[in-house]
Amino acid sequence: MKITLAGMGALASLLISMSGSAVADTNTYAGAQCEPLLTGQPFSRTISFGMGNPNTAAPATFLCPLVRDNLPVAIPLVTNASVVVNDFTTTGAIFCTLTSKAAGGGTIASQVRSTTGPGVGIQTLVFGGLPTNSTSYLTLHCSLPARSLAGGQGTSRVVSYRASEL
Repeated sequence: MKITLAGMGALASLLISMSGSAVADTNTYAGAQCEPLLTGQPFSRTISFGMGNPNTAAPATFLCPLVRDNLPVAIPLVTNASVVVNDFTTTGAIFCTLTSKAAGGGTIASQVRSTTGPGVGIQTLVFGGLPTNSTSYLTLHCSLPARSLAGGQGTSRVVSYRASEL
């Protein structure tokens, strides 16, 4: 297949016009991609069930990566961010914080969501839109309660999460 110079110019024009437009983009991640915030912090990671806190003595915080891959000229907004968690212990609720950070590290905006109470099972925590700019980045931290040794209780975990950007 041969592309002419005129064809290459038309393709370049199309790509340039698309790069400046706002196209909704949603990325979904497995909870197993989250990492312990502190070195040496115990964790339980499985592809099927996500990232959990097996520690019976203390809560644990996990950092869940979010990738900005849609950087239009206009200021994008994160819309429809959500985290699916399984609160499987009566020692406390799960708290997650979604934060928009400036390139220099300062906070632009953040939102905190939590399960409705300890031991409530699977819930989806939904975040509203956060303002960002073309050089900002996003962080998602989830704090999971300590595992209870009571019968019938297991490890609380982040099952999956997603974020849409416009």
